[in-house]
Amino acid sequence: MKILITNRTMSIRNGAETYVQDLAMELLAQAHRPMVYTAEVGATGRELIDLTIPVTDDLDTLGVRPDVIHGQHFMTAMTALAYFRDVPMVGVSHGWRPWTETPIRHPNVVRYVAVDEAVRDRLSLQHGIEDDRISIVHNSVDLERFRRTAAPGESLRRMLLFSNYVLKGSPYFLAAHKAAEELGVQLDVVGTGTNSQTSAPENILGDYDLVLAQGRSAIEAMAAGASVMIGSSRAFGPLVRPDNVERLRELNFGIRTQTLPVAASTITSQLAGYSAADAAEVSTWIRDRVGVPDAVRELLTIYEEAIGAFDPASEDADEAARATGRFLTQATAQFHDVLHNTTPHAPRLDSMHEA
Repeated sequence: MKILITNRTMSIRNGAETYVQDLAMELLAQAHRPMVYTAEVGATGRELIDLTIPVTDDLDTLGVRPDVIHGQHFMTAMTALAYFRDVPMVGVSHGWRPWTETPIRHPNVVRYVAVDEAVRDRLSLQHGIEDDRISIVHNSVDLERFRRTAAPGESLRRMLLFSNYVLKGSPYFLAAHKAAEELGVQLDVVGTGTNSQTSAPENILGDYDLVLAQGRSAIEAMAAGASVMIGSSRAFGPLVRPDNVERLRELNFGIRTQTLPVAASTITSQLAGYSAADAAEVSTWIRDRVGVPDAVRELLTIYEEAIGAFDPASEDADEAARATGRFLTQATAQFHDVLHNTTPHAPRLDSMHEA
């Protein structure tokens, strides 16, 4: 199967870009032919090119028609859909808030994928997509890359704040530092928002007893064996334990799990339940369920269903043109809001990938 994956950029290393890397590499391993279209090839894209996976910012360079488009990030996805107007798309959304995750309503978008229940509800309840066209495929991680290297101690010694969205001096940053001081533990911070990012988190996660993280980053930390408490730049969530890990994974360790106030007392109260034995049990549970090959097999089934359900000959060209026009109207309004901040809910340009 020839699969075109779209992504806004491949020049950074946030969750969506790592997702694309893992997906493309596993599709290749399973004898498929992945290719990536992006507005910015960048260093992350060049890594895939070195692994013999085509990455391009010019669709004219692709010498084959894809069988299906895995469309994520609405501008690049719509560009690919307009270029290959006789190809079905599976629209994939990764977040509740980001404007770039807005789903495309178009006759060629046959199926949709959400990473958790919140994103499914965004697609269905906010954008009117029928529930039976939406599948949830949870985030996965490369278990060969994120080996189980952490060995949490019986008492906390080292803690990591692991987020690309936390800024120095922000309430979350200050709360984490105050809690670490009260607990008498060392706190390190890693992320683009604090100019302390890493391109190889798998090399550092094993150094910590506990990691404050959300979404995919939380999964990576648990796979590495660390204890995890959910935290974002907006709110905190609970310490992940054997009795709540299944439900928290259904919610992608994301926005619906983040219901606790941003305060040092939230961290200290949650970490009163810290247990090295619990961390080991959670890590085992996670590693049994989050491997990339299983997630890709789920996606392949959805791709095949989309191909089987799509008949280019029956498509209404006028309706497709109207859908494209509606999309451009919506995209123009969203760009205006972002650039001019004309609405109280307009997203910041530096938070387009936050879940």
